[in-house]
Amino acid sequence: MNFSSLAFLFLFLPITVILYQCIPAKGRYPFLILVSFFFCAVSGPLHAIVLLGSVFVNYILGFLIAKNRGQSKKAKLFLTLSIIINVAFLAFFKYSGLFVSTFSSLTGIRAAFSVALPLGISFYTFHAISFAVDVYRGTPLPGVLNFTTYMVLFPKLIQGPIMPYHQFLPQAHAARSSAEDISRGIRRFLCGLAKKVLIANSLFSLYQQLYEHMSDSGTLGAWFCLVAYSLFIYFDFSGYTDMALGIGNMLGFTLPENFNYPYTSRSISDFWRRWHMTLGSWFRDYLYIPLGGNRKGTLRTVLNLLIVWSLTGFWHGASWNFLLWGIYYFVLLVIEKFLFRGKLEKVRVLNHIYVVFFVCMGWILFSCSDLQAAGAWIKALFTVQNGVVLSQDSMSILFAYLPTICIAVIGCLPYGKRLYNKVLSSRRTAWIDFIVSVIVLVVCVAAIVSGSYSPFLYAAF
Repeated sequence: MNFSSLAFLFLFLPITVILYQCIPAKGRYPFLILVSFFFCAVSGPLHAIVLLGSVFVNYILGFLIAKNRGQSKKAKLFLTLSIIINVAFLAFFKYSGLFVSTFSSLTGIRAAFSVALPLGISFYTFHAISFAVDVYRGTPLPGVLNFTTYMVLFPKLIQGPIMPYHQFLPQAHAARSSAEDISRGIRRFLCGLAKKVLIANSLFSLYQQLYEHMSDSGTLGAWFCLVAYSLFIYFDFSGYTDMALGIGNMLGFTLPENFNYPYTSRSISDFWRRWHMTLGSWFRDYLYIPLGGNRKGTLRTVLNLLIVWSLTGFWHGASWNFLLWGIYYFVLLVIEKFLFRGKLEKVRVLNHIYVVFFVCMGWILFSCSDLQAAGAWIKALFTVQNGVVLSQDSMSILFAYLPTICIAVIGCLPYGKRLYNKVLSSRRTAWIDFIVSVIVLVVCVAAIVSGSYSPFLYAAF
């Protein structure tokens, strides 16, 4: 079930929120668990079965870790077992097909293997590892209902945000959300819905049209194609995050922020402090620091960064281009850390241009599983083929999408939000927010009904 589907908007979500408010406190977590498993099972019974298996295995391992916490060797053994099982689980479902096909292509031996990718497994596997590590470090073992809710809570199930267990624990109560929580949640949800339905879907259509005619669209056509994809991926993923945080508010949960205007960053390091923030925090707290971080000399720091960014890239998808994408960022970050040494962030304007340029170039590796196609795209960016800078067809397409591009560029910057909040700071203008919310909902529904739909990109990871 998709957050931007009519069934979700007018049946699943309102019914869930209303019933959650009406159910007595003791029944709210069981209700959320049932609802979340139903949400997962709608996409196929396998998804719910795998999720249930993960919950069962990880709670038992967490119990064993907590029980043996005073005996460090035993606790460490069960922690290691938990990490191995979760990583093996993820590797089997997500990467086994890639490894088999790679082996087949290298050896010439015909082999085929495919298995359906369970919904949200990349995200809830990281939640499970976080739980095991946090319990090992001393976080109290939760009850079965609290843990299951943490693992399966449907707003963050498919695409996060990734929430470490020690952050969830203080919220482990079944209190009703207030009217203010629900109102704030609705506004945040509608903001995300507009990002996805009105902007991201339109940008994706523009990207597809320009990409299909890359060979004859001209140099500027290739650049606009890259801009369209770069804006699309931001509005698609941040839109989902806004919707997830909004639903969390409606249910009384505060999920962590995942984006902070990343295209305004002053360095690549700063970009990753602003883009997919919970993933970066997870790798920092549960991998980079335990490996030694930057405390064991330059060579060890570089090795730790290589491990973290290789896994960050590979986590995004079962294709070798994602590994290269992660290594690409490793190289950029090493150069920043040891060559620029923090000086880059002090160079105004140029540092923003530098960040946007290299981030956009990285999206080519991210989007093209075929390295030959990626090479052709890069070539089209820096060469003028047949004397064409921008073809007539590409120009017509761009003019049709120009309003969307302008809105998207403005939406990447914080100024519009600041101005809107300033207008709403007075009680006399509060009615504007209600009118805007109603208009956004109506326009989004009209867009969904018209059939201009594409699935969330990160849902495939």
